[in-house]
Amino acid sequence: MNIRRSFLAGFVLTVILALGFLGGVWSQTYAQGTVPTIPTAPTVPPAPQPTATKSPGDLPEPFPKITCIGASINPAKEMDLFELRFPNTRSTARWGGVLNPSGSACQEAYEVYCIVPVRYLPERAQLHYYRQGVQVYQKVDGKVDSTPSCSPKMVYFDLSAYERFMYDHFKDRFGFFNYNPETRTWETCPEVIFDKEAGLHGRLSCRTINWGFFAIGWQAKK
Repeated sequence: MNIRRSFLAGFVLTVILALGFLGGVWSQTYAQGTVPTIPTAPTVPPAPQPTATKSPGDLPEPFPKITCIGASINPAKEMDLFELRFPNTRSTARWGGVLNPSGSACQEAYEVYCIVPVRYLPERAQLHYYRQGVQVYQKVDGKVDSTPSCSPKMVYFDLSAYERFMYDHFKDRFGFFNYNPETRTWETCPEVIFDKEAGLHGRLSCRTINWGFFAIGWQAKK
């Protein structure tokens, strides 16, 4: 009986030792056959590239621009300052200009002639316009001088075919205006001269000693 128990006890111990040995070997083998999990850094999206933005005051493109030309004037010399109807071409047709006869300038100065889109004209709602207006002014010693001319100058527009037709047939819808900054109103030029021989379809001129804004059109209803 004791021999049988000793045999069983020995057998059980042998089994336990064998299992322990196999378990250790299996654990090492399993560990050597696996790849450890390496934590990866999270993917960071690239920073957004800067883009051009417009401020609230920016204007949409394309947008009408004010264009200006200038020339020196003096009392002893006539100066005809004008813009071409078709710039950058061989055409010599004029859009408009200002003719300064001898004696119109009171002193040496620099005259500036600007084509001004309607949206930039002062009190523009007072008129209906055939085209852009103009601003004529002079600079003396680099500063704007509003002293009236010593004798009249001629601010003129060379008419298009359509403008000539309207001038000939609808005089109630055709006028030459000069802006009065004191009353803030567009006033009819007191002396308008039409030269049918000048330009492609005639020339309309305002004989004036004033500087400022000029336009052709007709008065809007109040």
